[in-house]
Amino acid sequence: MRDPRCPFCREPYITSSAEADRNLLKRIEAGDRVAFRQKGCQGKEEHNYSVAVEYLTKAANMDDLYYNGEGVESDMKKAVHHLEEAAIGGHPRARFNLGVVSTRDGKSSRAVKHYIIAASQGNDDGLEQLKELYKKGD
Repeated sequence: MRDPRCPFCREPYITSSAEADRNLLKRIEAGDRVAFRQKGCQGKEEHNYSVAVEYLTKAANMDDLYYNGEGVESDMKKAVHHLEEAAIGGHPRARFNLGVVSTRDGKSSRAVKHYIIAASQGNDDGLEQLKELYKKGD
């Protein structure tokens, strides 16, 4: 039988969406940037862009909105700016996404640096991209 507690925090597993929302709000109140991003992504999925903009701004993940033009006018320059802010703040996924942008722009040496940093921060996609670039000889 599975232990009814989380193996990391030893708290009981969440069993309802209301309980999950309460826990998310507690994490937001504590300043958890991952929780800000989660709440912003919820807003984006529900097409509630005022919530998405508010929380993704707080999470320094406005890049999602500017990149896709959701709730704001699509602006790649602003998307990259927000990615850089998030990457400097230690977000591995933002660092990986900067690598993707650099790859797309033909800046493979810069992309490799971003992928190395992302991989060293635990981002598996960064490691996979490094493997692919190595196979291609880039």
